Amino acid sequence: MKKKKIGLLLTICMLSGLIGGCGGAPKSGSSARMANNEVQTDSSREEKREPLDKAILAYGSSYSSDGIWIYDMDGKKIADRPDLTWEGYLSEGKFVFFEGDNYGVMSINGDVIADPIYDRDSYRDEVGYLKGLIYQEGLAVIVENGKCGYMDEKGNIVIEPQFDRADRFSSGLARVKIGEKYGYIDPSGNIVIEAEYKYAGSFSNGLAQIEDSDGEWGIINTAGELVQGDGVSPVSPISYTFDFHDGLALVEVDQHYGYINEAGEMAIEPIFTEAYPFIDGIARVQVYLEDRGSVYGYINTEGEYVIEPQFRNAQDFSDGLAYVSYSSLDDSLDKAYIDTSGNPVIEFDSDSVIDAFPFSDGMALVRETTAYYIDKQGNKAVDLAALETGFGYYQGEYTGGYAVLMLDDGKCKLIDKEGNFVFDGDFTTIYDDYIESDGIVILYMEDGNKGVARLDGSWVVEPGDYEEICIVNAENDYETNALEGVLH
Repeated sequence: MKKKKIGLLLTICMLSGLIGGCGGAPKSGSSARMANNEVQTDSSREEKREPLDKAILAYGSSYSSDGIWIYDMDGKKIADRPDLTWEGYLSEGKFVFFEGDNYGVMSINGDVIADPIYDRDSYRDEVGYLKGLIYQEGLAVIVENGKCGYMDEKGNIVIEPQFDRADRFSSGLARVKIGEKYGYIDPSGNIVIEAEYKYAGSFSNGLAQIEDSDGEWGIINTAGELVQGDGVSPVSPISYTFDFHDGLALVEVDQHYGYINEAGEMAIEPIFTEAYPFIDGIARVQVYLEDRGSVYGYINTEGEYVIEPQFRNAQDFSDGLAYVSYSSLDDSLDKAYIDTSGNPVIEFDSDSVIDAFPFSDGMALVRETTAYYIDKQGNKAVDLAALETGFGYYQGEYTGGYAVLMLDDGKCKLIDKEGNFVFDGDFTTIYDDYIESDGIVILYMEDGNKGVARLDGSWVVEPGDYEEICIVNAENDYETNALEGVLH
């Protein structure tokens, strides 16, 4: 079935800390020499292909990690490199590979960006994470003699190795460590925010969390101005970053939650015991009321309640509806899907419905003793009991008119909104992330082979003995790829 992606968050949270240490004071100037003074001779760099927005990337096999194969979205093979080994860290259409004991960088076009001349041991920190070579905003960290600098997309050193640590660029700045202090540089290597912090996070959406020399935490903007003082921390899937939705980002203050705007100003005071990101101008929040205990309601971007706190459980709005359970003081109604005005649209008998899930593509999964999908009028559209599956949990959401089911025998099937199976064959996993955007799915066969198919059953990439296969987007940065499960 479709795999959960949350397991990658631990890695991202750890990687969002400073990449490993690369000692000495910074020195001015830059150079356009090749990294490690090597001359690049790879013929793939002589005739560049047209850049791809997306590609299908596969690597490894059941018996070896060697091999990288890249296909365009029509299934044409554009790179066949059985001699190289996938390392990962996909960002902005580039990824790290290794050959022998050295790392290199390749684009999803199959072009080698940086030849494999970077010693693997030098590019691993004390816990094993990669210290450089991950491109973001056109630059990647390199390491020479324990010092960090940056190279461009042609492999030229543009910021001399001089920093004790360095990180990827974000919001036009990169955090660096000089001695025992952290500061920020611009893409020319100029220090624009002095290295005076005991700790500094990477910028995201123009803001960064810092700890000053007195141990006080705060939030600064790209001018180095303190916009929030001690005790304000971002809440995000990636540690120490700001996740903006509808112009607002969640923050925590003394175990309560509020929202800041893109200038770093407190836009909605931290008065909530729970709070969640805005979706289409509405956010789910929880408060404690003396007569009802902890209850959920919904606010707008001004912090005003659009639906008063009254629910003992609540979900975010999706497709214009949210599933809620009312507090015990209201005996007239127990469970329902409500609209954005708080009106119950689909009501349930509390004795029969165990749980219900968010709407997606006009369909939602409801679990009783069996499970079924309903449409937005509350009509039972697909009865899972008739499809050889009794599982109420872990069934897929509809996307682009289709959903992934796990059957009682543990196999996966793709169904349409009438409950018809789309493909013949037995699959152990179906990834449907690309149905709506590209009209394709990734299929894992019972024999372990993996391929990419169109919805009419024809193959884009025939099933083969790959360790992994996925769709890669050239626009996504490293964090976005990881959160989206690329590579799964």
